[in-house]
Parts: sequence; structure tokens; C-alpha cells
Amino acid sequence: MLCAEYAFTDNWSAEFLVAHDETEFEDGTDTDVTTWQLGGLYYFGEPAKMRPYAAFGAGEIELEADQFDTVETTLNAGLGVRWMFTDRVGARIDSRAIYSVDEGDTDILVSAA
Repeated sequence: MLCAEYAFTDNWSAEFLVAHDETEFEDGTDTDVTTWQLGGLYYFGEPAKMRPYAAFGAGEIELEADQFDTVETTLNAGLGVRWMFTDRVGARIDSRAIYSVDEGDTDILVSAA
């Protein structure tokens, strides 16, 4: 997974995420999952070592398997917390609702980056 963030101001940032994973279903079907997301973050309060934020964005999830191949357009929104280790290096944990525009389904994702 690659996650990059660019701060425009103390409160607003843009983020880009790309991830790829390979798995195998119980029936032996190999499946590749690739996703990318482009979004924004709004940090609450004044700059500090720990800050809560709201996240929102859009992207795609591609599923490739032996019997099918599909691409879903997604929208996401959620809340999280960022800890800064230095002025430029930090870690985040958040929870987001991910809505598939194509399927009409919503999933919850908890992630750390």
C-alpha cells in the first residue's frame, strides 16, 4: 500500500492511496484486488501531535479472478486521528464507510497508515 498526503493549510490536506493484494478463495479461485483513492482531509483544531480529522474521497476497486473481472467506482467518508512523530512524519488510523456507486452497497473499512 502507498499512501501520500499533501498539506495545503494547517487544516486541509489532499491524499492519494493505492493498494494491491492477492488472495485465494476456499474453492481455489485466485483473486487480485487493486484500489486507488483520491480524497481530502480536514483536520480539526490547531496543529498538535495528535489531531482528529474528517476524510472524504472517491476512487475505484478492481477485482480480477479466474471467472470474473469487475471495476467498481467508490465514494468514501469517515473519521480518524493522526499522530505526528516529527514535523513531516506521522501515522493515521481511521474508519470509513465505502459506498460502491455501481453495486449500491456500503462497507466499513478500518485502516492504519
